[in-house]
Amino acid sequence: MSTPLEKFLVPTTLHQLDITGNSLLIKLSYGNTQLNKTGINALLGKMPILKKLTPFKAKQQSMDIDLSCVALDNTGKALSVIWYGNLRNTNHSIRHTGDTLRGAVNFEESLHPQETITVRLHELPDEVHHLVFFVNSEHDLSLAHKGMVILTDDEKHHAQKIDFHHLNADTKAIIAWHIHRQDDDFAVYTPAKSIQLNLNPNTFANLLSQFAKDLVLGTS
Repeated sequence: MSTPLEKFLVPTTLHQLDITGNSLLIKLSYGNTQLNKTGINALLGKMPILKKLTPFKAKQQSMDIDLSCVALDNTGKALSVIWYGNLRNTNHSIRHTGDTLRGAVNFEESLHPQETITVRLHELPDEVHHLVFFVNSEHDLSLAHKGMVILTDDEKHHAQKIDFHHLNADTKAIIAWHIHRQDDDFAVYTPAKSIQLNLNPNTFANLLSQFAKDLVLGTS
């Protein structure tokens, strides 16, 4: 199915996008978005013993969006998965700022991304050939107030932006970018591909690795 982001399917490189800083940044930003509870949270709120307690009686919850990255070798083997459960790779060349459970609630907070993954490109281990970036939520991403994810660098060269309101309805997770080594540069793909992602923290990293491997082997 085609999307308004179809033009980004043609690969380019970081240098062609004027990403020339020392660090690549993937920035997730969105405003605080209140949505009806779903799944286990909605079920707990209906239980008589719990529904009178403050954490459970509210019918709505703040939308939580997460940013993740998988680093892979040239065979598609996952070398590290960077997410809120694991904020650094071994040599700290890939760093996650940590989990934020809601979007910006005021002007000051809106000036800063809610989550950021920083990649120090020149410090990446030689065996890292691919980086695959994911965005996911329990809710439809297109509902996020001013939701977006930006590809930029530490010199504020904004290369690409994915606005969540352009995504198809009921899209809860996407593969945002696939970046891989190409001679002395990095090729950049922006599939913005919708995926079905189980948010169970016990299996989350393994699922990300599998999606990343499938993508890499399908495009290499």
